[in-house]
Amino acid sequence: MIDTGIAAFGDWIRAAAAKRFGRAKPRAIVLTHGHFDHVGSLKDLLALWDVPVVRTRTGNALPERTGRLSPADPSVGGGLMAAVSPLYPHKGIDVRRSLKELPPDGSITELPEWRSLHTPGHTRGHVSLFPSATGPSFQETRSSRSSRNRLGPY
Repeated sequence: MIDTGIAAFGDWIRAAAAKRFGRAKPRAIVLTHGHFDHVGSLKDLLALWDVPVVRTRTGNALPERTGRLSPADPSVGGGLMAAVSPLYPHKGIDVRRSLKELPPDGSITELPEWRSLHTPGHTRGHVSLFPSATGPSFQETRSSRSSRNRLGPY
């Protein structure tokens, strides 16, 4: 499984996984980064499945931190999501018992058919995942704060 969505979606995710995969549980939960909308249901799903949580070594908003995370910045990105960011959860989730780090070579032990690529930008420790057989694909993106082009993961 890659990321777990926002809090309170654990039952919905479990039901969708059961419909697709039956009683099988995921081999791991791989986190692309630790923001609330990617780790919100992590605690509930770990209680159900008890699988490794795999993430990169570096990054901010690390899910195993139990203290307060970085304060919200409503000026970043603009729009409604940025404006309501002070309402987002700001406390970490203690997953140290289940935590495993992604190897620096891009392999994912629990998911050998997938690879990871460190793609900082959204967060310092953000990773993108792609099938080993096809390799990563890239798309030209235009930064919202700059007029110059840059290549970024798609």
